[in-house]
Amino acid sequence: MITDDVKVEGMLSLIDGEVLIPSGKNLIANTQSYVNGELRFQREITGNRGWRMLSSPVSSNYGDFFDGMITQGYDGAFYSTGSMPGDTLQPNILTYLESYPGTDNQRFRAPANSSENLVQGQGIWAYFFGDIENDSRYNDPLPDTLDVKGQEFSGNGTEVDFGITYTTSADSGWNFIGNPFGASIDWDDEAQWTKTNVESSIYIWDPAANNGNGEYLTWNGVTGTLGDGLISPFQGFWVKANGPSPSLKVKLNAKTTGDSFLRKGIEKDIPVIQLDATIDGLHKRTNIMFSENGNYKKDKMDALRLIPFSNTHVEFYSILEDGSQLSINNLPKQFNHRIHIPLILNAYKNGLPLHGEYQLDWEIHRTIPEEWLIYLIDHSTGEIHDMKSSPDLSITHSVSSKLTKNSSPIASNFKLKGSSRGDRSRFTLRITTEEIEANIPEQFYLSQNYPNPFNPSTTIEYGLNEAGPVSLIVYDIIGRKIQTLVDQNQFEGNYKVNFNASSLASGVYFYRLIAPNKILTKKMTLIK
Repeated sequence: MITDDVKVEGMLSLIDGEVLIPSGKNLIANTQSYVNGELRFQREITGNRGWRMLSSPVSSNYGDFFDGMITQGYDGAFYSTGSMPGDTLQPNILTYLESYPGTDNQRFRAPANSSENLVQGQGIWAYFFGDIENDSRYNDPLPDTLDVKGQEFSGNGTEVDFGITYTTSADSGWNFIGNPFGASIDWDDEAQWTKTNVESSIYIWDPAANNGNGEYLTWNGVTGTLGDGLISPFQGFWVKANGPSPSLKVKLNAKTTGDSFLRKGIEKDIPVIQLDATIDGLHKRTNIMFSENGNYKKDKMDALRLIPFSNTHVEFYSILEDGSQLSINNLPKQFNHRIHIPLILNAYKNGLPLHGEYQLDWEIHRTIPEEWLIYLIDHSTGEIHDMKSSPDLSITHSVSSKLTKNSSPIASNFKLKGSSRGDRSRFTLRITTEEIEANIPEQFYLSQNYPNPFNPSTTIEYGLNEAGPVSLIVYDIIGRKIQTLVDQNQFEGNYKVNFNASSLASGVYFYRLIAPNKILTKKMTLIK
């Protein structure tokens, strides 16, 4: 048994017996020779009953990997199919096949039997029942230890191909994979990875997070709630393909005993804002970052909000115009208008809305440019808080929306990610500069066109003191629509539009500027 992390520079020869790598230790030996010896890895499972995201570091089978654990729902399980109560119990060991036809729920697949071989780099969902009071079928209290023996996965000897897929009909791209090695791997060590048509974020379910209620933690190479890009042995995780023919491969050289490329992006002046919401011992963080490749729409550095299994949690996330809910929002570092980021805040305890005193805290990283002005707008109170002047805020908040449920991967109502339910955001994060503010009008206005009268073209100027959907439409004297000059979302600022009336007859026309709860109309004269 090794008692510390071990790195073997040359050949590791396993002549006879076994080498035991206990829970929490790493073995790095990229060149191995097996005679009659083998590797034996352990992983301690602590905490409460519930789901774990796992992956095997060695070539073995399901029976060996989960030996001694209560399993059910397939041949050879502890409660095997073909027996009672085995035939009445749902599987608690599952993989996920992105390309499998059907719904997200149907893509979760149980093993055919306990002798089925484990697949390198494949993620495994496992439910640990623990000791359930008044149910004699489940009396296996935690902590428990997974103990598996075999030859460490090594792919083609240089790298492991995860074989991820992107199925258009599935509208998914979600792949559940796992660390195939007996040492941690570094997601941020880009030289050791092939990432083609794959988003930058990884997602890991941590049953100990959120005060023991569990939470999905994320990392995109720069920021997130995981803290870094290290993926430990036995750890399964989600990745998302975002285009045809995706590829994800990891080299054996990605193995590490803990040295990480953590915060390399932040050191490269990527501005980051971290916001935290806390109530009744529950906590949730959402992250906003700004990069050269950031986008106001969904981009590869964003991380979607995944819905936790527990019905006791805080919802705190930003939302895009298309309704996407983000735990990490990557926005452009260069901008010439106000950036508005709606923030949704809710909390639930045992499925019921949690009202009361919420604590909001934020950390504005040193890489945020000095000229940026950062405000938190409270739509409930009308207050605008200067976030650079104060690091926190206490509020009284009432939750009005219903809980989106996600009880387990095998439940019929399984839901992986959230989308907008029409919630009105309590807060908006506003990023701006003094230069931008100087060019924003104090009020919504529509100027008289010039020249007027005109032939055949004229200029119309207007100003918006709030961003939003805007229409500028020309009508004739009896109210018929002649031409739509503008019909889109626009940022705050001053605008000019040219109207060419060369195809119209002389006469009086009207032009109308329409924004949410605002309408202004003026008339103009065409003389030919």
